[in-house]
Amino acid sequence: MNETEETRTAKKLIIYCSDTRVDLWKRIKKHLIPAGEWWQPLGFLGGAISLAHSEHLPLEYAVLMVKQIPFAIRKFPTIKEVVLVGHDCGYYEDIPRGMNFTVEDKEKDLRKAAALLRRHFPNMKVSAFFAEKKDSEFKRIKCRRTKQ
Repeated sequence: MNETEETRTAKKLIIYCSDTRVDLWKRIKKHLIPAGEWWQPLGFLGGAISLAHSEHLPLEYAVLMVKQIPFAIRKFPTIKEVVLVGHDCGYYEDIPRGMNFTVEDKEKDLRKAAALLRRHFPNMKVSAFFAEKKDSEFKRIKCRRTKQ
């Protein structure tokens, strides 16, 4: 049976930066999402940065954690994993250290965001990827599971 718009089921929730200048969603579809699978996208400017640095960002970004992520998980009960995708994002300019964040710092932020999600959604698998260069594949970020 072919899935339609009404019957398809999301296997994963993917949180990424929605900046269209970097074609991140197109790259995600090309390199991360297997053919025939449907992942529920949750794109917003900054992506996982707002989870890793919520104390430095406007209050409205907290709504993503408090409202959007739990809503998506409730709305799509077939979601068993949250995937975080980071990149060399300009949104870092709004964080006190500004653009002094290295790629290694940004990878650590993905780990920090993954840990936060695991605390709030302990039954959910969380993984993270970093888009290293334009048009390249993604680097898997090792995120250790912490004891609950």
